[in-house]
Amino acid sequence: MDLQLTGYDLDITGGLLSFVTGRDAIRQHLEMRLRTFLEEYVYDRSAGVPWVQVVFKRNTSLASVDAILRQVITATPGVEEVIELNLDVNRSTRVLTGTGRVRSTDGVLDFNLDPLGVQDAG
Repeated sequence: MDLQLTGYDLDITGGLLSFVTGRDAIRQHLEMRLRTFLEEYVYDRSAGVPWVQVVFKRNTSLASVDAILRQVITATPGVEEVIELNLDVNRSTRVLTGTGRVRSTDGVLDFNLDPLGVQDAG
């Protein structure tokens, strides 16, 4: 059981902290991992995605981006494997979007990756 987040803030409903479990907890972990920039987290500078250092550097291949994101996703607690990951990078606007499917400890989880984070796709 984890504290539920709304964006980066704790979800407090009626003055009480909300909790999340199962698929929702795994989705939240995945979203937070993908939203964290490498070296952003003070207590673990190795945590996060190298968005600035690699992903959005000029001439970085989509295959490299795919490999990096697969590594981050499979390191997420509750994720057992990446079944499918489809990415699209708009180089002129530097926006990454995509869809994915992972096998988790709580079943298969479909998601959309957009600039706002990981959205439920099913």
